[in-house]
Amino acid sequence: MKKKFSIIFFLFILLSSCGYEALYSSKSEILNIEILDFKGDSRVNSKIIQKLNRYKNNSSELYEVSFETYYTKKESSKNSSGKIENYRLSVISNFIIKKAGIIKNFSISENFTMKNIDDEFQELNYENKIKENIADSIVQKLIIQLKRF
Repeated sequence: MKKKFSIIFFLFILLSSCGYEALYSSKSEILNIEILDFKGDSRVNSKIIQKLNRYKNNSSELYEVSFETYYTKKESSKNSSGKIENYRLSVISNFIIKKAGIIKNFSISENFTMKNIDDEFQELNYENKIKENIADSIVQKLIIQLKRF
């Protein structure tokens, strides 16, 4: 009993003072992002803008961002009766980043295969959720690119 208690106590002390911090936590991200222009799908763009507005910090160097998103929804597969079973959702975002007179262009693309839902309202809600998740992924990849700039 005493041995188990001492092992648990030792592990607690060891792990509680290890100084773990998430790699991309908000404390370590010091960026100043200003959105100049955007075009494309309104739902994806609004989510990207919402996420990027968190990065307003006047004490760091300014990144000027312009972007355009292209959203497509294509049928991916049909069953034997010709009814659509799956859709392929694709978002391509083209970014133009300006920092201290240097301009960098790059694209980020995300794809998702969505099952067809009989209820159009549920399908639309599901599709909108997928768009928001894709936008989150695009923002994460954009932040990584900005840190490499």
